[in-house]
Amino acid sequence: MTAPRHVRVGPVTLGNDLPVAFFCGPCQIESRAHALEVALHLVESEEGQRRRCHLQALLTQWRDGLDAIEWGRMPLRLMPSSTPIQPLIVGDNAQALAWQDALQAQGCYVGAIRPPTVPPGTARLRVTFSAAHSSHDLQRLLNALQQASRTLSAESASA
Repeated sequence: MTAPRHVRVGPVTLGNDLPVAFFCGPCQIESRAHALEVALHLVESEEGQRRRCHLQALLTQWRDGLDAIEWGRMPLRLMPSSTPIQPLIVGDNAQALAWQDALQAQGCYVGAIRPPTVPPGTARLRVTFSAAHSSHDLQRLLNALQQASRTLSAESASA
């Protein structure tokens, strides 16, 4: 089968070396342009402003909630960030994975970011908020962090 002249076809290789085809044609360009136009209208609208205000309120609740957590032997340090990405420095790679697992066991997905993505000794949890999160969602995460801190501190003390 031959692709029309206005469609670009090429091979892409994934990490497992399996070939995957990609197609780039006028329909994809038009749909991407339309999606961008809709996104720009949303950003400029009252709804966009409402979402940004909600997100800022979540970030304030987040910082206040972190201050209230009793960290025990496993303290996390919030890096300065005014964006929806809120990195919590753990330091040790194994501890970052332990935090990730402890949170995931409570239904909260927070990714552990480790070298080489970040410098050695600065492994962290990447907490990412969106306007789709509720205050209740955030409180669940804060409660999960408190519980994980207790669990990991107890494990650290017994080791």
